[in-house]
Amino acid sequence: MTKSYQNAMAITRILGKTSFVTFTANPKWPEILRQLKPGQTADSRPDLVAIVFKQKLDALHELKVTNIFGKCVGDVFTIEYQKRGLPHAHILIFLQDQDVPRIEEDVDKIIQARLPTNDPALAEINKGQMTHGPHLS
Repeated sequence: MTKSYQNAMAITRILGKTSFVTFTANPKWPEILRQLKPGQTADSRPDLVAIVFKQKLDALHELKVTNIFGKCVGDVFTIEYQKRGLPHAHILIFLQDQDVPRIEEDVDKIIQARLPTNDPALAEINKGQMTHGPHLS
Protein backbone atom coordinates (compact mmCIF):
# COMPACT_ATOMS: atom_id res chain seq x y z
CA MET A 1 0.00 0.00 0.00
CA THR A 2 2.87 2.38 0.79
CA LYS A 3 4.41 1.77 -2.63
CA SER A 4 1.08 2.51 -4.35
CA TYR A 5 0.73 5.73 -2.35
CA GLN A 6 4.26 6.82 -3.26
CA ASN A 7 3.57 6.08 -6.94
CA ALA A 8 0.35 8.13 -6.82
CA MET A 9 2.18 11.06 -5.21
CA ALA A 10 4.92 10.91 -7.87
CA ILE A 11 2.29 10.97 -10.63
CA THR A 12 0.59 13.93 -8.89
CA ARG A 13 3.85 15.88 -8.86
CA ILE A 14 4.05 15.47 -12.65
CA LEU A 15 0.38 15.73 -13.70
CA GLY A 16 -0.82 18.26 -11.12
CA LYS A 17 -4.16 18.68 -9.39
CA THR A 18 -6.61 15.81 -9.23
CA SER A 19 -10.33 15.26 -9.06
CA PHE A 20 -11.26 12.70 -6.40
CA VAL A 21 -14.05 10.19 -7.01
CA THR A 22 -15.39 7.67 -4.50
CA PHE A 23 -17.37 4.77 -5.94
CA THR A 24 -19.11 2.26 -3.63
CA ALA A 25 -20.98 -0.92 -4.50
CA ASN A 26 -24.70 -0.91 -3.77
CA PRO A 27 -26.17 -4.25 -2.62
CA LYS A 28 -29.53 -3.08 -4.02
CA TRP A 29 -28.32 -2.75 -7.62
CA PRO A 30 -30.88 -4.55 -9.83
CA GLU A 31 -28.11 -6.61 -11.45
CA ILE A 32 -27.37 -8.11 -8.03
CA LEU A 33 -30.96 -8.51 -6.83
CA ARG A 34 -31.99 -10.34 -10.02
CA GLN A 35 -29.37 -13.04 -9.44
CA LEU A 36 -30.08 -13.75 -5.77
CA LYS A 37 -31.98 -16.90 -4.85
CA PRO A 38 -34.83 -16.66 -2.32
CA GLY A 39 -33.39 -16.00 1.13
CA GLN A 40 -30.01 -14.86 -0.20
CA THR A 41 -28.55 -11.43 0.36
CA ALA A 42 -25.69 -9.66 -1.36
CA ASP A 43 -23.55 -10.54 1.69
CA SER A 44 -23.87 -14.22 0.81
CA ARG A 45 -22.72 -13.63 -2.79
CA PRO A 46 -19.45 -11.67 -2.70
CA ASP A 47 -18.61 -13.14 -6.11
CA LEU A 48 -21.71 -11.60 -7.65
CA VAL A 49 -21.13 -8.25 -5.93
CA ALA A 50 -17.53 -8.18 -7.21
CA ILE A 51 -18.60 -8.94 -10.80
CA VAL A 52 -21.32 -6.26 -10.86
CA PHE A 53 -19.03 -3.75 -9.15
CA LYS A 54 -16.37 -4.35 -11.82
CA GLN A 55 -18.97 -3.86 -14.59
CA LYS A 56 -20.10 -0.57 -13.04
CA LEU A 57 -16.50 0.55 -12.49
CA ASP A 58 -15.79 -0.19 -16.17
CA ALA A 59 -18.84 1.91 -17.13
CA LEU A 60 -17.49 4.76 -14.98
CA HIS A 61 -14.15 4.36 -16.76
CA GLU A 62 -15.96 4.82 -20.10
CA LEU A 63 -17.26 8.20 -18.88
CA LYS A 64 -13.65 9.18 -18.27
CA VAL A 65 -12.54 7.92 -21.70
CA THR A 66 -15.28 9.91 -23.46
CA ASN A 67 -13.98 13.09 -21.77
CA ILE A 68 -17.31 13.88 -20.12
CA PHE A 69 -15.42 15.60 -17.28
CA GLY A 70 -12.78 17.05 -19.60
CA LYS A 71 -9.67 15.55 -21.21
CA CYS A 72 -8.26 12.94 -18.82
CA VAL A 73 -4.46 12.71 -18.90
CA GLY A 74 -4.13 10.08 -16.18
CA ASP A 75 -5.77 8.25 -13.34
CA VAL A 76 -4.92 6.21 -10.27
CA PHE A 77 -7.30 4.04 -8.29
CA THR A 78 -7.45 1.56 -5.47
CA ILE A 79 -10.22 -0.83 -4.48
CA GLU A 80 -10.89 -1.55 -0.82
CA TYR A 81 -13.49 -3.63 0.96
CA GLN A 82 -15.58 -1.97 3.64
CA LYS A 83 -16.39 -3.68 6.95
CA ARG A 84 -19.69 -4.88 5.56
CA GLY A 85 -17.86 -6.48 2.64
CA LEU A 86 -18.73 -4.08 -0.18
CA PRO A 87 -16.05 -3.02 -2.67
CA HIS A 88 -15.23 0.67 -2.62
CA ALA A 89 -12.98 2.48 -5.13
CA HIS A 90 -10.99 5.66 -4.56
CA ILE A 91 -10.12 7.23 -7.90
CA LEU A 92 -7.86 10.17 -8.70
CA ILE A 93 -8.50 11.65 -12.14
CA PHE A 94 -5.96 14.01 -13.66
CA LEU A 95 -7.52 16.44 -16.13
CA GLN A 96 -5.81 18.48 -18.80
CA ASP A 97 -4.97 21.84 -17.20
CA GLN A 98 -7.60 23.87 -19.08
CA ASP A 99 -10.32 21.38 -18.03
CA VAL A 100 -9.62 21.54 -14.28
CA PRO A 101 -12.58 23.24 -12.53
CA ARG A 102 -11.32 26.45 -10.96
CA ILE A 103 -14.40 28.29 -9.74
CA GLU A 104 -17.74 27.30 -8.26
CA GLU A 105 -19.55 27.66 -11.59
CA ASP A 106 -17.10 25.23 -13.24
CA VAL A 107 -17.79 22.64 -10.56
CA ASP A 108 -21.56 23.18 -10.81
CA LYS A 109 -21.42 22.36 -14.54
CA ILE A 110 -20.27 18.80 -13.82
CA ILE A 111 -21.59 18.05 -10.32
CA GLN A 112 -25.11 18.51 -9.03
CA ALA A 113 -26.49 17.36 -5.70
CA ARG A 114 -30.21 17.97 -5.81
CA LEU A 115 -33.14 15.79 -4.97
CA PRO A 116 -35.71 15.50 -7.76
CA THR A 117 -38.63 17.85 -7.11
CA ASN A 118 -40.97 16.67 -9.86
CA ASP A 119 -41.03 12.98 -8.85
CA PRO A 120 -41.69 12.29 -5.13
CA ALA A 121 -41.09 8.53 -5.53
CA LEU A 122 -37.69 9.13 -7.11
CA ALA A 123 -36.86 11.65 -4.37
CA GLU A 124 -37.61 9.01 -1.71
CA ILE A 125 -35.38 6.47 -3.49
CA ASN A 126 -32.57 9.02 -3.52
CA LYS A 127 -33.00 9.81 0.17
CA GLY A 128 -32.57 6.11 0.98
CA GLN A 129 -29.19 5.89 -0.72
CA MET A 130 -26.04 7.92 -0.17
CA THR A 131 -27.61 10.96 1.48
CA HIS A 132 -25.64 12.49 4.34
CA GLY A 133 -26.99 15.14 6.68
CA PRO A 134 -30.10 17.29 6.40
CA HIS A 135 -31.75 17.93 3.04
CA LEU A 136 -31.62 21.55 2.00
CA SER A 137 -33.89 21.38 -1.02
